[in-house]
Amino acid sequence: MKIHDEIDNYLAADLHSDLSDEEQNALHVHLVECASCRQAHQESKIMNKVLEEKFTNKKPDAAFERRMLAGFRNRVPNRSGAIKTFVLDLMRFRATQVAAQPRSRGKRIAPGRPWRRRSAGRPTAGRRAR
Repeated sequence: MKIHDEIDNYLAADLHSDLSDEEQNALHVHLVECASCRQAHQESKIMNKVLEEKFTNKKPDAAFERRMLAGFRNRVPNRSGAIKTFVLDLMRFRATQVAAQPRSRGKRIAPGRPWRRRSAGRPTAGRRAR
């Protein structure tokens, strides 16, 4: 049975009221039929109650919170100047596009010869039509 194979997930979801009505009904039908799952359900309810009673008023000390926040701040990169970095990256990207443009059009450029755009079908100035 599917519920029996995943009983731990169902019990945890039931404790936190995360089951749909259909799932909750299926779980309770299974608990009526299966003694081992019923025992696991009782144990999980007792354990949850004990943990809630034990840790209800417990809160970490201020030093712990400061250490956690400091560790978080040290791991997260500083985001100041993000716009400046973004604009510089865009400029670098555009420069790369311009430099790669002749190759992307399938033209080969001989070393030392500038690349010129010629219109297809019309002769350029100073050049005779053939």
